[in-house]
Parts: sequence; C-alpha cells; structure tokens
Amino acid sequence: MKAHYTIVVITVHKLPFSMQYGHGVALRQPRYEARHGIHVYSLPHMPYWLEWPGYLLNRGQQDCFHKFQLATDKLLVSHKIQRLARKLHDQYHFSLVHGHETYVGDETASVGRLLRIPSVFTLHGLYRYHLQGFGERVMRRAVTNLNATNRLVAVSQLAAQSYRDQGVRRSFEIIPNGVRHPEESHLDVPKEIQALTRGKTVLLTVGFFVPEKRIEYSVKTLARLHANGLKDTVLLIIGKGVLERELRKRIQQENLTDVVRIIGEVAPEDMWGYYSITDVLLHPSTVESFSMVCLEAMSYGKPIVCTSNIGLVEFLQPGRDAVVVPPDDPSALYEAVLRLVRNPSLRRTIGRRAEKTAQNLSWPAQVRKLRRTYEEMLGDVGSR
Repeated sequence: MKAHYTIVVITVHKLPFSMQYGHGVALRQPRYEARHGIHVYSLPHMPYWLEWPGYLLNRGQQDCFHKFQLATDKLLVSHKIQRLARKLHDQYHFSLVHGHETYVGDETASVGRLLRIPSVFTLHGLYRYHLQGFGERVMRRAVTNLNATNRLVAVSQLAAQSYRDQGVRRSFEIIPNGVRHPEESHLDVPKEIQALTRGKTVLLTVGFFVPEKRIEYSVKTLARLHANGLKDTVLLIIGKGVLERELRKRIQQENLTDVVRIIGEVAPEDMWGYYSITDVLLHPSTVESFSMVCLEAMSYGKPIVCTSNIGLVEFLQPGRDAVVVPPDDPSALYEAVLRLVRNPSLRRTIGRRAEKTAQNLSWPAQVRKLRRTYEEMLGDVGSR
C-alpha cells in the first residue's frame, strides 16, 4: 500500500514509556517512529490507577473487575485515539481511516465521524473469543461501532457470521489473509531437531496450548500410529500456553518423550525452517476464524489435516488441496493422518495442489482487493 498511500498508524501499548529493569536497561515504547516508511504513533493505555485495585481482590472477583477495567479503558482509548487523530489530521490530511480487529480497531467509526472521512474495519477474530476476553460491555460498544462504520471487511464468512449473529446488521466483504512467498529461514533448525527428524515422517502442530486448539489430539494420533507399527513418525509442537503442563504429562503417559518435542515459541520469520522439514501439518482446532498456520504450511507445499470449523476451509477444495475432518473427532483425524503417513505420493500430490491454492491467496492478491475497496470509497466521496 505504501506505493499508493501515505500510511499513518495509531496503536496502543501497555508498557509505560520508560521502565527500568536490572542492569540499568530501560525498555521504552517510542511515541513516534518511522518503520519502513510508515508513520507509527503509539499511545499508552490501561493507566496504573485503573489496574492496581485488582490486586486487592480475590480470584473470584478479579475476572469481573478485569472486565470493568477493559470497559473503562476502551472509553479512555477511544478519546485518546480521537484526540491524536484530530491533531495528526492537520498534518497529514487523512482521506480514509481503516481499523483492524475489535477493542481498538473498531474505533475507526468514531474517528471517521470526527474527521468526516470514510471508515473501514477489518474483522479477524470470532465474537465468542472477543466476548470471553473483553466482556459484554466492551462488545456492546464494538457492535455499535461496527454498525456505524462505512465498510466492513472480514477474513472469513465464519468470522463475519459470528458478529452478525450478535447484532451487526451490515454486510461484510470477505478478504482473506494472505501469505508471502516461502523463503529461507533466518534460523537453522536446532541440531537436536535435525537428528530427531532425519529419515522420519514428521508431523507438525502449531498453536496456543488452550482447550479449543485440541493439541492433545495430535499426541493421541502419534500414539496410535506407533501402536500400529508406524514408529518412524515423530511430532513437533510449536507454541505455548496454560495447558503445557498437561500436554507434557500426556506425552509421558503415552511413552512418547523420545519422539515428541515441544519447541516453544518460534518467530514468524523463522517458521519456514520447521515447515521445510515437515511432512504433514496437523491442525485439530475446533474453531478458528482463519488459520494462518495452515495457509503458511500450504504455501510451502505441505499437506494439511484440519477441521471443517476453520475459516480457511471456505477457500479450499477438501480432498484435493487439503484433508478436512469433523471437529472433535480423534478417530477421523487419525485415519486422515494414517492415510498420508502411509502414502508419500499422496502427500506430494495434495502438497502441490495446496501450494497452488496458497499462491492464489498471496498478499499481493489480497492487497489488490483491499485497494479496490479503498478506491471505491474514495470515489464515492469525490462524487458527492
């Protein structure tokens, strides 16, 4: 977009502008910086006076208080963004405002009204998870904001429908996330992982260790493969989360400690090294608005096994460029993986088709769609 527009980003952060750590190191969040030709302005949110009373409450009270904090903070953030946007408008003369995701991004509607410019909002997640994280008061305001926005975009029909079911009366244009062309990893896969995977069929699962991701299903699948004699199969798990202890316990119970590795977090730019040694990506998540992990693996020519409840499936041809199974069906997941593990030729065939699909979902293609939306909105303004 930089080739066509001057881009100014207003974001918020929770860190104070200067925080002292040991050894005299100060962590700072600059109020302004230019990143690759994009102007980025950062605002602090959740002031300390709004946070500290929560430490005096018991665990049962803290969740209610946290939701109150978020509702109050959202109003404060809205006013801060509007104030800064009005100030920057004098300098940059904005033509359009685009917000991303609920809590901060949906305030694009209030900024658009204030500056009298068109507003567009892109929804990335699902209502149910936003409600869990932010609470009912925040979500009521978010729904009101979306209904006041000039154009709405969502990464999938699944995401859009989750908000329409909760009172958003507007239609959404569907513009999925894109993927960049695969490139060399900036990080060599550790030697221990190279040794573990050499000459083996490698399964990969990536995601937060939370209940809806069903990471334990990947472990169950590997256990069944080994029980049926396919012992040249290993599993790599990338991620972290509250269920890590339970996950490690399950791996021990299944006697899989020698063939499963929990790698932890990996920077996005370093994921390519892991995709390159993967034979099959397992993604047993019960529900997801899109799934960048699956799209990234596909772009690397890897077959994926995912559930029918992820938004990316809307853009796939199940059975041709991906293997799709029902959610919460460990047996179906196992049978799908077993078929791929036993058939390298099938893996290659589905992988090639997956790569072609991923090419059609490249970032340049999605940017062209979004730019058409911008031009339509700006053209409407110019014709008035």
